[in-house]
Amino acid sequence: MGGGIELEEAEKPQESKAHISSDVGGVPGINLIQSLITASFFHDMFCRFAYSRFTHVNTEDRVTALASQHKLFYRICRYSDYAYRAIAAVAVLAALVAIAGGAILKIFYPHLLPS
Repeated sequence: MGGGIELEEAEKPQESKAHISSDVGGVPGINLIQSLITASFFHDMFCRFAYSRFTHVNTEDRVTALASQHKLFYRICRYSDYAYRAIAAVAVLAALVAIAGGAILKIFYPHLLPS
């Protein structure tokens, strides 16, 4: 496109994923963790803003038009999603490490725990 911003494949607006089964072996909580890590709050907000502002036929054209007009807003939304995902992934990993560390202490070093 002539001088516009090309959207990466992962950043293109997506249709509803309700038809896709994301059940991970029936393990409780995994779907919640997966949805928290893969959420794209800021990109969704950008797409909603583009949808309400432009009258193009499809959503991808609307998002492309808004991204070409508001490059800074687009970058802020994109990098905010990256930052959110990184923070969410670190939080999940920290929780897993804490749980694993507690289990290891309880199993192998029970004398170190307060009675």
